[in-house]
Amino acid sequence: MLDNIQKWFKTIIMKIDQDHQKIHNDCREQFICVSEFSGYGAQDIELAGISELHTEYQIGRYKPVYHHLLFTTQGAGTLKYDAGEIAIEPDTMTLLPAGSCFYYELASFEWHTCWFLLKDALMWRQLRKIALGVYQCHSCELIKSTLSLLSKHHAVYAGTESKKESELLAILKFYIDEALNSVQQSTHHGAKLQMFFNELQGQLHLPWTTEMIASELHISEPHLFRICQQVMGKSPMQYLLELRLQHACELLKHTRLGLEQIANTVGYQDAGSFSQRFRKSIGIAPGAWRKQAR
Repeated sequence: MLDNIQKWFKTIIMKIDQDHQKIHNDCREQFICVSEFSGYGAQDIELAGISELHTEYQIGRYKPVYHHLLFTTQGAGTLKYDAGEIAIEPDTMTLLPAGSCFYYELASFEWHTCWFLLKDALMWRQLRKIALGVYQCHSCELIKSTLSLLSKHHAVYAGTESKKESELLAILKFYIDEALNSVQQSTHHGAKLQMFFNELQGQLHLPWTTEMIASELHISEPHLFRICQQVMGKSPMQYLLELRLQHACELLKHTRLGLEQIANTVGYQDAGSFSQRFRKSIGIAPGAWRKQAR
């Protein structure tokens, strides 16, 4: 699958000075020249827009000079790049750093977004530290509505000094900065979480709970759950169960340990509860699985 995506990516996008664009007439896009606005930071936002996409929408870019931020409020899209593809869902921020080759397209009946082309300037230096990807964002609607207000105000008062315009621009930048900072924190906590679970594989016998894991990582339980969903695609206890069963399978296959010993090693009180969980998750009793594996 990955080889096919990479081959497709090379033929469609990764050609010198070649972009790809296919937009159906049903799509509605409002382009907003924020660089013409008055207020701190306006000159570092090359262009912004509000889009309502229908029927067909495809955009591919080869090493763009701008950072691209895309906030999705409704519908869905798909992001494709040289390492694979990611679903773009509501309440997410898609981050495409300057110099990244990418391609995205409509993946549902409709797709509502607002987006920004940001100059690779000092103001947006934190973007250089965040990897290309799709991240959870709870301020998408706020960013979109603030951008819309800013555009409407500028249309009425263009060419005049406007305190309100500067204030709206400051609010917009605040929301964007907040979203980027949240991603940076999640990325940092995600790395700590992955390291913790790597170390936890030697401590599977302990009676771990979400409260214990959150305490070890010095974060709240709700935040632990959010990060685990983002990084692992499942809850902390679901991932812990997966680790326990993986280790149990290794012990069943490569050792002569009895079920009681294996159960205790991977965190179960007795062979009965271990066997019940193993059969429910794997679909076969551990003894029968051992015979098949050998």
